[in-house]
This record gives sequence, C-alpha cells and structure tokens, in this order.
Amino acid sequence: MAKSTKSAALQKAQDRTAPKAETPKVEDQKVAATGNTEGTSSPKTPSAQVSRWKAEIAAKSFGLDAKITVPPQHKAKNPKLSSARSKAGDRFALYTDGMTVKRYQELCKEKFNRSPAAALADVRWDKAAGFINVA
Repeated sequence: MAKSTKSAALQKAQDRTAPKAETPKVEDQKVAATGNTEGTSSPKTPSAQVSRWKAEIAAKSFGLDAKITVPPQHKAKNPKLSSARSKAGDRFALYTDGMTVKRYQELCKEKFNRSPAAALADVRWDKAAGFINVA
C-alpha cells in the first residue's frame, strides 16, 4: 500500500469513530423560535365549563349512591336533543328523579355499552352545566 492510501484509509476510520453533530430536534427548534423554555407549547386556558368540571372532580362532591334530580325546565325539554347530539340526548333521557348515579351507570352500560367512567363523566358534565342536580 502506498502512503497516500494508508492515510486516506486512516482518515476514513477516524471519521467513522468521531462523534457526529446532532441535528436539532423539533422541540429545540420550537423553543428557539418561541423562547418558551418550560415546554414546547404555550399553556392553554381552560374554558369555564372545564374549570367547573375540574372543580367538581377535585371536590368529589358526590358518590355513587347520590340521588339525581332533573330540574323542571329540563324535564319538559331535553337540552341535549338536537340532530348533532342525538346520542347525548338519548343518554340524557335516561335520567329520572331519585335515581342514583350507580343506576345511571348501569343503564348506560346496558343500553349504550358505555363504561362506568364515561357515564360518570356524563353526570359530572351535566351537573356542572346545570342540566341536573346531584345530592
């Protein structure tokens, strides 16, 4: 082997073992562009409805044995009955005065194959929106 061939082969071997420069990650580019160092996106402000719902979750104001009552204005007219929300309206129609949260979960499972957690989310949402009372 000639000297130039040895030095070229040696240079290639060194190039392979030398650390390569990393390409910047997308997150790093976002931080560089926005100056936000605490995360990749700016924090969102939750809506009033979501804030009320989170307050209900934190307070755990009702258990599974709590009684549900439907205000008179919502007995006469289902607030969720529209073409866009037909499934929500059907679930709202399950509410009856004096039924327990547990019974509502059971009915949702039987009629709509809805999980107990999803049914409980319906109850929390409807209570926070003022569609039902739970005590």
